[in-house]
Amino acid sequence: MVYRGFVVKLLHQPLSIMKKKFKRIIFCMIGALLASCSDSEEIQLTRDMRYRASASAVQRELSALLSARRDAAAAFIGGLSLDEKLSQLFLINLENAAEFAPAETDAAGNPHIPGGFLFFSYNIADTPEQIISFTSDIINTSVSAGRVPPLLVIDHEGGDVNRLRGVVSALPAPQRIAESVLRDDAERYYANQGEQLAALGFHLNLAPVAETLHAKNIAFLGSRGYGDTDTVMQYAGACIRGYGRAGVGTALKHFPGNTNTDPHTGLPELCVESETLEREYLYPFYMLSQYNPMAVLMSHVRVAGFDGETPACLSSYWITDVLRNSFGYNGLVISDDILMSALAENGFPPEEAVLAALSAGIDMIMLSEKRYTQFLALIKERIARDPQFAQRIDDAAERIIQAKIDCGLLELQPTAEAHPAVDAAAKTAAPAYQVSLPKPLSAADISARVSRFAAAKARGDSLYAQLWGEP
Repeated sequence: MVYRGFVVKLLHQPLSIMKKKFKRIIFCMIGALLASCSDSEEIQLTRDMRYRASASAVQRELSALLSARRDAAAAFIGGLSLDEKLSQLFLINLENAAEFAPAETDAAGNPHIPGGFLFFSYNIADTPEQIISFTSDIINTSVSAGRVPPLLVIDHEGGDVNRLRGVVSALPAPQRIAESVLRDDAERYYANQGEQLAALGFHLNLAPVAETLHAKNIAFLGSRGYGDTDTVMQYAGACIRGYGRAGVGTALKHFPGNTNTDPHTGLPELCVESETLEREYLYPFYMLSQYNPMAVLMSHVRVAGFDGETPACLSSYWITDVLRNSFGYNGLVISDDILMSALAENGFPPEEAVLAALSAGIDMIMLSEKRYTQFLALIKERIARDPQFAQRIDDAAERIIQAKIDCGLLELQPTAEAHPAVDAAAKTAAPAYQVSLPKPLSAADISARVSRFAAAKARGDSLYAQLWGEP
């Protein structure tokens, strides 16, 4: 078929890119069709039918390939032990900044590896070489033990929230970026920051803050926000696109918003008119979610009149009804730290909060501590008696595995078998695929990362000087 090679290549790219390129094909077809409007009705009808048939063929093949990819992910998950599958649901902190030492092991001494590790300042070594050595050690230890390697995650907004200060090129606060440079320049700079993060070994950046700044949240967010709604749309979009160009995922946060109450100390309570909620809180998240960021990070806010007794990160209304069903978002949904005292002190202790979050639609539970296996028995018990909850866990695990395929933590390879035909009459079929662990990083791989980082850092320092003057 005309587009067969193109569609097959799409399969090995992130889902967001696959969708965008598919749309581009369709737009090209439509453009060619419109260009034929001056032709005779017979010729135009012939072209119309041909382009429709081509678009339909592309859609069938893309559907077949996506189905093959989903089946491969499901088969991979099916080969994991239950503990390994449930481990994917947790994003936790880790020990040290040098040699990796798993905080928990099973009875045989094998490491328990969560779905992701969130790096705090004390996990960041002094030099890029040490950081690269540490992140590589995490991946290699996981692969050597036959475990799914974790997403390596950092909170790198810029300004005050910058755990890589002194390692990567200077990153101004979001508000300063929006006030001082054009959107395209911001995107270029974020792309360079992404190159540096990728070389260091990070896969996901918990940014951008996609909340409009106003009187109800500015005391809490401060310079972490870009500004008004239009400014957020432009510069948070530049952040997503820039990091995406470098192969680093982003996370829109904190959905559906915050107030001036710090969620580390109390539950934010939001009470606004429906129109204001939609315009100033939800609209930026809806529009920015169309860029297909890797994740959306939920807040702990309770919104009066909209499941008002439940924090958003535990609410099926906000996660499933709004974010999934209304917005059509299908990437990862991550909770804010489930151990924040604000939850426990308002009737949501960690054991209950974990189950509530997963039931509501959360894919990954963030824990600001280094152990997570104490929650596995609770989840297993719930799975055993609740088939709907069991399916919810399978869906979450599949999204996580797909994200890890996208960022290269898992390999997607064709097999000798064919995937079942999507259209038997047209004999349209797709190759079958399998997911496997990657090869361990070699000394040459690690050395190449050091070189890539140095080159990206030099470009970033030069670009910073152009945009903001010398640091």
